[in-house]
Amino acid sequence: MADPEPVDILLSPAGGGDATDTDPTIADAARREIAPAPPAGTPPPPSVPAAYTIIAFVNPSSGGRRGAKVLLVLRELLGPDAVYDIKADGGPGRGLDAVSGAAPPPAPSAAVAAAAAGERSVVRVRAFVAGGDGTFSWVASVVEARGLSHVALAPIPLGSGNDISRALGWGVKYPGSSALPTLVEYFRGREVVRERLLDVWRVSVTGVSSVASSTSVDAGGASHTARPVMVNYISFGVDAAVELAFNEQRWRHPDRYKTRGGNLTAHLTLGAKHVLVGSKMTTAAFLESVTVDGVEVSVPPRTQSLIILNIPSYGGGTQPWGFPNARAARKRGHTPMTVDDGRFEVLALPNLAHYTLLRMRVPAMRLAQGRVAVVRLRSGVRCPAQVDGEPWAQEGGVVTIRAGAEGEEVSVEEGEDGRRGRGQVAAVPGPRWHERRRANAKFSIE
Repeated sequence: MADPEPVDILLSPAGGGDATDTDPTIADAARREIAPAPPAGTPPPPSVPAAYTIIAFVNPSSGGRRGAKVLLVLRELLGPDAVYDIKADGGPGRGLDAVSGAAPPPAPSAAVAAAAAGERSVVRVRAFVAGGDGTFSWVASVVEARGLSHVALAPIPLGSGNDISRALGWGVKYPGSSALPTLVEYFRGREVVRERLLDVWRVSVTGVSSVASSTSVDAGGASHTARPVMVNYISFGVDAAVELAFNEQRWRHPDRYKTRGGNLTAHLTLGAKHVLVGSKMTTAAFLESVTVDGVEVSVPPRTQSLIILNIPSYGGGTQPWGFPNARAARKRGHTPMTVDDGRFEVLALPNLAHYTLLRMRVPAMRLAQGRVAVVRLRSGVRCPAQVDGEPWAQEGGVVTIRAGAEGEEVSVEEGEDGRRGRGQVAAVPGPRWHERRRANAKFSIE
């Protein structure tokens, strides 16, 4: 299918986007994974189920408004009824409603073969999520809350850090509209792409109302200004203060923040100010206690950020947990992280200057791994916090991170369809993940 006619989208104050701010090489990686087409007229094997139902959720405001063009291109590729404007719809609910009822039946030959073999026919749904980390988290939160085990997600990166896209192998930045047809073809592949499980964590805030950044993408849609689900990480401290300051500036001056490069520069500038002036912020000022699986965790007094991590990518591609060796496992019980084991990692970042060391693969201070974290904040003391890049300010209260709602039984056993249920969503690894890069998310079942 030919690409649609180009659409003029304002991507920067200067009047256009920078073509170098894309990564079309992800399409080359996808082509290497796509199986060659069978000769014309070759019937499909009778045991192969019907094609996946493919849909997409797009945040048109992401990527310096580049998402608006992605919306048009994907509607050309997938059809207008399969691509949803998540901002106009107020969330992914309308699209998920469309695929939560009766799924399209498999091809007759496949249905007959499945019945003859006594197998249960399952039709899967795969959904692109085009936006930043916050948009992916938003969609994942609804998929997990509804228990939609037949829906598997994959990111199209349009944000600044794009940590979930990095971890799942879908690239570090927007691949460009010319790459999207190839990614759609890769996405449809049954033999090439095996779906995996990704842990997600419920975030609840009790005790004191929080003060939101006005740029939260799901404003008005969550019971708290804290995002209700964590996919990447949640942090408290100076890194969240930088994100909060950036979002407040972007809200006041949206025309200044229309390119990924400009957004990254703004983040670096705000971070440098904290480093150069020797920020006095420490977590001791606002953290009352931190417990993991009921055991209190000792946070070093000079810590400037407390991070609870779910994926091996933080702050635009660093790996703060690193790769614990056998000695670390014997001494502290710390093991390499996987994203489907029902555990998160808790770390202390001494200061923003350590971010440079993270880039050099020097890990942050490892504190714990666990399944339930309770962070108690001091009343009346302002605490900057962020979940998956969406910041807010909290004054007191209790923040709980766990799989599933409190009191809800969460199973880590696989069901008959290979899915584990609440506390996880299905994800589709991208072409870069299949290259087995060091920075890729690791799964406990390969």
